[in-house]
Amino acid sequence: MPTPSPIKKLPPIPKSAPVKDGHVSKDFACHQCEYNLRTQSIHNNCPECGHSVYKSLIYRSTDITNDNWYINLKSSQTFIINLSVIAALLSTFAILLLNPINILPIGINVSPCILIVFFGITSVILLTCSCVCIGDYTDTPKYTPPKFIYLKSRIRLARTNAPLVISCLLFPIFILASLAIPFILTNHIRGQSSADQMTLYSDIITPALFIPLTYLFVFTLASRFTNFFTYTSYITTHFSLNKISNSCKTLAKVNKIIFRTIIYLASLLYIINGIELSLSYQDYLNSFHQSSSKSYHYPSHLTFLNHSFTYLCIIIFFLMIFNYSFTALTARKIRSCALAHIRNPKLII
Repeated sequence: MPTPSPIKKLPPIPKSAPVKDGHVSKDFACHQCEYNLRTQSIHNNCPECGHSVYKSLIYRSTDITNDNWYINLKSSQTFIINLSVIAALLSTFAILLLNPINILPIGINVSPCILIVFFGITSVILLTCSCVCIGDYTDTPKYTPPKFIYLKSRIRLARTNAPLVISCLLFPIFILASLAIPFILTNHIRGQSSADQMTLYSDIITPALFIPLTYLFVFTLASRFTNFFTYTSYITTHFSLNKISNSCKTLAKVNKIIFRTIIYLASLLYIINGIELSLSYQDYLNSFHQSSSKSYHYPSHLTFLNHSFTYLCIIIFFLMIFNYSFTALTARKIRSCALAHIRNPKLII
């Protein structure tokens, strides 16, 4: 059987669309780049960006008449508001905890065990709520408008749930591995004090375990925020909230730039750290062969690396506070518009 055309998988073009004899009969902007599609065939793509003319006609000509979509949107925005407020408060508390070098005038001294337990519990709670919230926000039941179903930002946002769950589940496993593997290696190698060997193996194994996990988490976080604000910009455009829509688009670009910069800086710091650790390991081997009384000491000039990673973490948490605060305000506005339409369906928003 011949492969069906992609157009056959899409809903029919609305009657309000300016189409005559299979061509766009009036001035009509492309949904992706705003190019004028007049005289273009509905089977063609936009000459400027390659976006489907058929999809543009659906996206820009569909009127929403089903109140169920507004009801679902209202409930998802309520969930987003509550989650954003909690996440912003936890991010603020995390900045106070990540203050080992007095970066801020205020700090809270907490033991590492309590810190790990706290972040573990809060991560599980936020992870569960976030996945449910994003799943509800990007869900596409039958009454969802076609112009939102095929948005790339919505699809990509929905796909960020899986890697986020994987990274959070691997975090406690890697913590146990970073403690167990150095202990096992220390018991199988003789010649130096166990404390020195534990320090050395921990300095080597811990980055090897957490570097891939860090990249997975940061990439997922960057994609999540970028696509969330891009998708929200389309929702706010539907309600004629043009200022908020422009702010969402700008914030999506800002998040993309900042997270990319953080990834590049982290990569550079990881490379420097790897070179320094390899040299330190060579010094350890030399001291081991020359005299067993010498012990391995972690180089003092590597302290700046730990401080640099702390700075990057604090920048990420500050960005998360701003993102969650803006998300709460935007969700509150969208919820108000959806609620107004539910109470008065004839209201022109």
